[in-house]
Amino acid sequence: MKHIPAKKIPNRYKGVRMRKWGKWVAEIRRQLDRNRIWLGTYDTENEAARAYDAAVVCLCGTSSFATLNFPEDPPVHILNEPNSFSKSQIQLMASNHARREGDDAVVPVRVVIPVPVPVAVENDAREAAVENDAREVDVNLRIGREA
Repeated sequence: MKHIPAKKIPNRYKGVRMRKWGKWVAEIRRQLDRNRIWLGTYDTENEAARAYDAAVVCLCGTSSFATLNFPEDPPVHILNEPNSFSKSQIQLMASNHARREGDDAVVPVRVVIPVPVPVAVENDAREAAVENDAREVDVNLRIGREA
């Protein structure tokens, strides 16, 4: 059986391509080490392009506004120094900017949660365990009209 390739749809935006089944994906390469950062799968081409824009600003800073897919709507909520974000933070910022709704803002926050120590542990050992046992968790804090 002969495979008939699907009609190729030209990409209008940087960092965006369409999967065979119709979903749009975004990815970007870090400038220094050339490793790819997967930005996610999106329902529309515009969402994927907005995710790419957020990743560009995370990696290059506000000086990159002229090279964005949507320079009239830059991701202004990204305030850190360029190239100071981890891979997971870039992915989170990209997803937030792509799926942004109205005036709501989604802010990534790292929360430190202490791990409970069993009661049966001696007092001195318990204090040392409490100081050393904590778990960091990244969460999204939604700020806006319908928070």
